[in-house]
Amino acid sequence: MPVLYCKANIPFIVPTLESGPTVVLPQQQIKAVYGLPEDVLGVHRVQDETMQLHWVFPDAHLLAERLQFNVIRNQLTQNIPKIIPRVAAEIDFGFSRSWGNDTGWKEVRVWTSTLRIVAGAANGVFCGPPLCRDIVFLDRMKDHAMTIFAGALVLNCFPKSLFPVFGPVLSLVSGFMEKRAMEKSMPVVEKRLVQTARWKSEPACEWAPPDDALQWIIDECYTSKNPDAQLHPKRVSQRLLFVNDVSMLTTAYTAQNFILDIFSTDPSLGYVDILRQECKNALSESNGKWSPEAVKKLRLVDSAIRESMRMNPFGTLTLPREVVHPGGIRVDNWDVCIPNHTRIALPTEAIHYDNSIYSDAHRYDPFRFAHLEDYESSQVKSTVTLDDSFLAFGVPGRWACPGRFFALLELKIFVANMLLDYEIGYLKKRPSPIYLLWARYPPDVRIWIRRRY
Repeated sequence: MPVLYCKANIPFIVPTLESGPTVVLPQQQIKAVYGLPEDVLGVHRVQDETMQLHWVFPDAHLLAERLQFNVIRNQLTQNIPKIIPRVAAEIDFGFSRSWGNDTGWKEVRVWTSTLRIVAGAANGVFCGPPLCRDIVFLDRMKDHAMTIFAGALVLNCFPKSLFPVFGPVLSLVSGFMEKRAMEKSMPVVEKRLVQTARWKSEPACEWAPPDDALQWIIDECYTSKNPDAQLHPKRVSQRLLFVNDVSMLTTAYTAQNFILDIFSTDPSLGYVDILRQECKNALSESNGKWSPEAVKKLRLVDSAIRESMRMNPFGTLTLPREVVHPGGIRVDNWDVCIPNHTRIALPTEAIHYDNSIYSDAHRYDPFRFAHLEDYESSQVKSTVTLDDSFLAFGVPGRWACPGRFFALLELKIFVANMLLDYEIGYLKKRPSPIYLLWARYPPDVRIWIRRRY
C-alpha cells in the first residue's frame, strides 16, 4: 500500500510508536518539501530527539555550538588526500589483527570484526596512535555508540510524559559507557590541549599540531563564541566521542552488508574476480601505495558499494524532519495543511526497491551504477552523488551527510584490502537484516575466510 501511494504521488500517514503520526512523502515531492528553509521544516531538533542527545550529552555547551560537524564538513573532507595513507595503514593493520594471516580456512564474525577494523581506520584520522590501535578504546567507543542508538530507540517508544522517568536511565547508562571510553581518551586530550596552548603561546615551540580530527576540534574550540568553556578537556573528549558515534556504526553497517551481498551472489558471475582485478590494477599503477588517483580508479568498487547501500537502507522510514512553521505547510495532493510539530519522513526502502526506478530492484547488481561498457569512459555514478532515488546519504543540499566522502574512502580501501588479501567462502543464502521498529540492524553472521598469501 505505501508503494501504491508513492507511485500516485500521494503523501500518507503512518502511525509510529516512537514519534506518533508521521507524514510520509512520495519521491516526487522530496525536492520541493525538503528544500524548504529551516525555519519552515526543521532538521536539528528532530535529529536531536531521534538520538535523544539532551539525555546522552546533557552538557548544553555541546549542542549550543556543534563544532564537531564543522570539522566533519570542512577539515575532514578537505584533508582526504592527506589522510589516505593513514586510513590504508589502519585498515591493513585491522584486517591482520581481526582476520589474521593464516592461509588455512577459519570462521570470523562479520559484524564484530568489521566494526573493529572500521573503528581503527576512523580513529587513525580522528585521534591517531596509540588510541587508534587500542582495542579496549575501540570496543568502548563501540559500546557507547551501540548504547545510545539502542537506548534512544527504546526511549522514543515511551510517551513523552514518561521521558523524565526513563530519560535519566539512558543518561546513567550512556554516562557510564562514556566514562569507560574517556578513561582512555582523556589523558590524550589533556596532553594535546597543553601542547596546543604552548604552541600558540611560544613561537619557538618545536611541537607542531597534527592533522587529525582531535586537533581540528580543538582549533574550532579556540575560534568558538566561548573558547574557555569549549576547551574543557571533558567537552573536547565528548566531541571526539560524538564523531565516533555518528560515523562508526553506519560505515561498519555498510561494510558488513557489502560482504553479505557480494558473497551471496552466484560465484559463476565472476563479480568478485572483476572487483579484485580492478583493485589489483589500481594499486599496481600506484606503485603499491594507495593515493587519491588510485582510490578514484576503484569505480566498479564504488558502484558495488552504492548498490549495497541501496539494497540495505538504515530503515524503512528515514531522514525525519519536523514542521516548525507556526502556520504549517502545504504539499501537493494533500487537502489539509500539515500542522506545526508534525514529523515528516521518506519511504526510503520503498523507493530503493521500486522496480520502476531500478530494474529487478530486489536483485543485488554490483555494477548497476557502472555498466562495464561505460567503464573506460568513467560513466559511473559515485556513491557520494545524491538524488531523490538514492537516499543512503540523505537528500541533495545543505543537510546531506557531511561525512560521506570520508566514509566512501574508508569503504573503498576496506573492500580493496579484503579482496586482495583474503579469500572468502560464499554463503548459500543472503542473511536477512533484523528489523526493530523502523530500523534495520545487522545480523550476527559468521563467514569462512583465509589469507590469500
